[in-house]
Amino acid sequence: MARAHRLKSLCLVARGRHDEALTAIHHALEDGRELPSAALDLGVLLLERGKAREAQKAFERALHWQPDTPDVHYGLAQALIASNDLEAAAARLARCLELDAGHGPARFRLGQIHLKKGRVDEARRAFELAARAVPHWADVQRALGEACEKVGDLTGAEKAYRDALALNTNFTDARLALAGVLARRGATEARDIVRGARDYDPLNPRARALDERRLAELLEEGAS
Repeated sequence: MARAHRLKSLCLVARGRHDEALTAIHHALEDGRELPSAALDLGVLLLERGKAREAQKAFERALHWQPDTPDVHYGLAQALIASNDLEAAAARLARCLELDAGHGPARFRLGQIHLKKGRVDEARRAFELAARAVPHWADVQRALGEACEKVGDLTGAEKAYRDALALNTNFTDARLALAGVLARRGATEARDIVRGARDYDPLNPRARALDERRLAELLEEGAS
């Protein structure tokens, strides 16, 4: 019966009926407490619904049954990040990577934590490894570009931003970040990039912040 409830919950998720799916997963846990996958599913659903604390409890429950499953540690880390408990999340991500060194999403999230905490070199290394593991993720390249910028590697930043745009041509933040790097290097191509991004996504806050005056200042600095 527990497995039937879990399968029902997965079908409901596929149909976008998340509240009913939560009920089905709870039934799965009540009917078969030996079914650890249901606890993992519950954590994922609760996290998607913005219930980080409840999700954390579900992942901890799953961890009791599956202490060596990388995705359980990753899910718990996601819940901890949502609760802004970043160091505890970093510890879970590190454990996930001990179990699966090629877990790209874990590398990416760990890099984000390092970057937020000011550990720029560690962040850059994490993003580089994440880029190898999930080469199709534009967000990873965007983050790598930011880390490169913070250590003063504008060439590396430009490459990462261009790689992000090759993966997602509509990535406005990566386009504007590229424009900022080019402007700092004195490349007038930055003007066309900013204007194009502003036309495509006029409400983007970064597009508004990088106005003509600021762009001119960056170009002047880059040329000097």
